[in-house]
Amino acid sequence: MAQDKHNRMSTGISGMDDMLKGGLIAGRPYVVAGTTGSGKTTFSIQFLQQGVRQGERALFVSIDEPPSELRENVRFLGWDVGKIRILDVHPTAKAYNRKDSLVEVGAQRSVGSLREARQDARAEAMKQVSPDLSPQSLQMMLRQELQEVRYSRVVIDSIT
Repeated sequence: MAQDKHNRMSTGISGMDDMLKGGLIAGRPYVVAGTTGSGKTTFSIQFLQQGVRQGERALFVSIDEPPSELRENVRFLGWDVGKIRILDVHPTAKAYNRKDSLVEVGAQRSVGSLREARQDARAEAMKQVSPDLSPQSLQMMLRQELQEVRYSRVVIDSIT
């Protein structure tokens, strides 16, 4: 059998890592698909947590779920998610301008520790109708964050 020359990244799930011959191939994008409640976010946080355990920098990009809810959802697992950085890019209603039929979205860019995620002004903003985050604004915010910090593992949740 030929030796695998790819650098592997452990998922933190031993059975999966065994099937994948050590984990996911580093530097490649992956899509985790499934129905609501199937464990996509939990798997993604586990993947990031494993990287943190190995001394890697990990970033979770939160598009749909407030960071405070995410923190509460993984608390029951007993994970110390404080070293996972979270980029909160959900657009708010106060951050856009309407020009004729065009809506310019200026989503908030907020980076912090998942442990410190709060529901401060976010709860009020979510009560208002907010426009969708454009792929261009997401790309711009993500590019800026990745230029500032070199991450080994990045998860974007979710792209639907």
